[in-house]
Amino acid sequence: MTGEDYRQHIRAQLFPEMYPKMVFEDGSGFLLRDGHYLFLCQPLHDMDLSDLRIRKIKKRVAKEVHAFPMLNAFGLFVHAYGPETGWREPSQHIKVDKTGLHSIILQNINFLDPESGAFYNNRTSWGPLQFGFCGKVVERLEGTARSLAEAR
Repeated sequence: MTGEDYRQHIRAQLFPEMYPKMVFEDGSGFLLRDGHYLFLCQPLHDMDLSDLRIRKIKKRVAKEVHAFPMLNAFGLFVHAYGPETGWREPSQHIKVDKTGLHSIILQNINFLDPESGAFYNNRTSWGPLQFGFCGKVVERLEGTARSLAEAR
């Protein structure tokens, strides 16, 4: 599956059913919104994997939605797609936010290889308790990963 085909597939899985508002869509990715929950999908080559707190992404997203700490904060789900060789090691070091004292709270980040179906997910939690509007989205993305792996 090409990157563009994959991006369109994910878009169709989530918009407008789970995230009814398209904040932006450009040539490589898109940002969806449902209330104060956001979903960003972008190719791996557009990410700075050395930015372990995803500060650049959070700053860009905050400008798009006019976020402000505690008064107008948003939960962010980041989905990056690309070859597993590019994300396998760095994905283990990128951290989700543990507190809500940010304008953009990184609640979930995951990576998926559209060629192999390899999948990695990191979600905000305190022990066994998981937070955010992520569960159903993660289930859909895991289903996509399984389908891609089985098609190989």
